Amino acid sequence: MNPSTNLYPLSKSAVSCGSFSNRFMSVKAMAAVVLMLGGTARGDVFNVSTAQELQSALTIAAINGVSDTIKLAAGYYIGNFNFNSTEGFALTVQAADGVGREQVTIDPDGNGRGLNISSTAAANITVGGITFLRNCGNNTLGALMIATAATADVLIENCRFLAASSAKGIGVEITACRDATVRNCVVNRDATSEGDGMTISGATRAVLVELTTVTGNTATVGRGINVAVGSGVSVSIANNTISGNFTSSSGGGVYVSGGSMVTLSGNTISGNSATNYYSCTGGGVYVSGGSTVTLSGNTISGNSSTGDTPSGGGVYVSGDSTVTLSGNTISGNSSIPSGGNTRASSGGGVCVSGGSGSTVTLSGNTISGNSSSSLKYDWNSGTSSYGGGVYVSGGSGSTVTLSGNTISENSSSSSNPGNNTLSISCGGGVCVSGGSGSTVTLSGNTISGNSSTSSGGLPTLSYGGGVYVSGGSTVTLSGNTISGNSSAPSYGGGLYMSQSAASATVTLNRNAISGNSGPGALLLQSHATSSMSIDGNRVSGNTNLNGAGGGFLLDGYTIEVLNNVVVQNRSLTSTGDGAGMWVKPRTRLDLVNNTFTENDAVAKGGGLRIVLDGTTELVNAYNNILFGNVAGLDGDDVCLTGTGSRKEFVNNNASGTSGIWDLSAGNINVSPAFADAVNGDYHLTSSSPCVNAGKNDAPQLPTTDFDGDLRIAGGTVDMGAYEFANTAYHPADANSNWILEAGEVTAYLEAWRNGQTWGTGPNPIPTDYVTRAGFLKESGGVYHNDGAGRPQCWKPGP
Repeated sequence: MNPSTNLYPLSKSAVSCGSFSNRFMSVKAMAAVVLMLGGTARGDVFNVSTAQELQSALTIAAINGVSDTIKLAAGYYIGNFNFNSTEGFALTVQAADGVGREQVTIDPDGNGRGLNISSTAAANITVGGITFLRNCGNNTLGALMIATAATADVLIENCRFLAASSAKGIGVEITACRDATVRNCVVNRDATSEGDGMTISGATRAVLVELTTVTGNTATVGRGINVAVGSGVSVSIANNTISGNFTSSSGGGVYVSGGSMVTLSGNTISGNSATNYYSCTGGGVYVSGGSTVTLSGNTISGNSSTGDTPSGGGVYVSGDSTVTLSGNTISGNSSIPSGGNTRASSGGGVCVSGGSGSTVTLSGNTISGNSSSSLKYDWNSGTSSYGGGVYVSGGSGSTVTLSGNTISENSSSSSNPGNNTLSISCGGGVCVSGGSGSTVTLSGNTISGNSSTSSGGLPTLSYGGGVYVSGGSTVTLSGNTISGNSSAPSYGGGLYMSQSAASATVTLNRNAISGNSGPGALLLQSHATSSMSIDGNRVSGNTNLNGAGGGFLLDGYTIEVLNNVVVQNRSLTSTGDGAGMWVKPRTRLDLVNNTFTENDAVAKGGGLRIVLDGTTELVNAYNNILFGNVAGLDGDDVCLTGTGSRKEFVNNNASGTSGIWDLSAGNINVSPAFADAVNGDYHLTSSSPCVNAGKNDAPQLPTTDFDGDLRIAGGTVDMGAYEFANTAYHPADANSNWILEAGEVTAYLEAWRNGQTWGTGPNPIPTDYVTRAGFLKESGGVYHNDGAGRPQCWKPGP
């Protein structure tokens, strides 16, 4: 008998394979016959074409002491097929050569598992090229179930796991192995069927699911991919399509519990949902545990978490771990109420609950159109919503970093109609809650068009349309663009920060905050050892619709405000003081080399409103331009009230001022002669009276100006945010001769095109610097610097 021939004598009909009939030999007897004939019991290959032949091959392979391959001819195999072995030899079950997976079907016929493979020894198991019907009669049973030893591997490849209407059953069920791999499979089910797409547990080293489609799983029970493993296991889910899956618990699309390293990369995860009357998390993705969790290059869209306290419509991650999200597109996800009793929701797009010492990093993601909302009719408790786009809760000693993300058109909303308890909404775009000793950093993000709204309730509060940060010992926002966000009815259309930790340090450095409504930016600190540094920000076109502070509203202890450009902000209500900035220093305020102009307040302090309510505060206002602002009541440019300890107003350019200073000296009242205020350029011209008109020994005098150029360019510091300087060459002018030659411009263009750095900076090379170089070359090459804003400051001609 040729080893590749069919088993003999076996039935040819595709019938249910139950127990052997008396008319067949015993397994041992049949195996002995085949051995005498030199047949397939040697374990090379079993070719089968009927249900009975399949079961017989599995039975022999379990005891014949060699590794086996069973090949299924095209056909429909009905039954519950079993392989139970105590031998450590490999088993492969696959479609016959040249037969597609659409041509081979195993159907358990509504009565248990289709193919059950169990080995107590180290037997590697491979299943490939077969269609399994998820027709098990029970949503906890798998159409394919595999359990092998903790030192053996499982590979499922190129299979389909399908379910007809009303059928029940898991697709892939792996309960024990070393490495579990599912590759290039399709795991679907009809909308009325029940059971996880796949469930993998008991792996001791690694789980890999890749190039697989898991979709249409929308029954009342079951997730798309369900992985539950121990703490030392690596889990990778890569390049899959996971859509339309549903669970009444957490993790509608993907659920991962445990693991040492959890990675999701290159997946499309869409339209999944987690719904429960009470708590549900992770409509698209749920990860709990895992010392390192990484999501990169995924598209996560249209997922939802729905219930009484929903979290993480797109992504939910929790644990004392290192969490990294990079290069993902996360859009149109939601954490929404399931009825009128939602107490709290968080993280419409992303929710990360970091434990003690955790590190959370979001970089280079696009997070847009997500929402977090809550609705409450219960009179006994309030309702709240946090982080329409992103919500991160960092534990004590945690590090939270958001860098280079685009976060836009997300919303956080809370409604408590007719209630006498709290309704609160925080962080339409981003909400970060830092624990004690934690570090929070937002750098280089674009945060735009987000909203935080609240209605009903007593009180009704909303904070941080763009960004809300609460807690954290060190908080830094640097190089962000925060624009077009809104908060209603309360505070911080662009930014709201509340710091209650002792010795907290808050830094806002070189952010562009514009076009936000509600107070444009609000920072609140409540400990006398806290400090706040606000340096080199441009705050423009923000509108306060409810109270003081059109641009900034600052309430803190030690506050430094240096090199900021605060322009065209408005406070529109009868209590609308401080259109540019409203500030209450509890200990000390150093306001040095800022430009406040074209701000408009209905009440007091069009440019600047300083409020002192004690007798110990120190205020130093030096070298500022406070000019051309408007107030409906007192102090067009500056309004000061209160006693404090010492108040100095020295070498400023200001016209309309109100209040009594302990020292007022060296001030002027002359038009600043900006370079091009109509088009938003507030650099000084060479004829400006503010040039060389400041005071070099001003407290906390910055070493550079808004542009990063050195202060005191002409022997005496200038007033305002910009130091006048007309000696800087265009970076492309390699030999610094005020002539841009063709070779110089070409080299600069090529460096920009290839993403290279340029020795004299800035880097990356700005596009408008490149186009300016081309314009100057085409204009004859000879140029000069008139001291205006770059790159427009470089003008043709000598």
